[in-house]
Amino acid sequence: MRRNITLFADQPGSGSNAIAFLHPEDPKVIEAKRKFHYISTALREQGNSLPVESTKAIINR
Repeated sequence: MRRNITLFADQPGSGSNAIAFLHPEDPKVIEAKRKFHYISTALREQGNSLPVESTKAIINR
């Protein structure tokens, strides 16, 4: 069977949330940075793995 292939492009910025980080005072950006800090700290301290109990201890700390 033959099918038509149509090329199209997404709107600029629709494929990434990176543009949101241009507004550092935005509460969603602040929350995302906080979550990233928790995860990166846990990964660094536990050798790139996230066991549940020790990860919860790091977050509580």
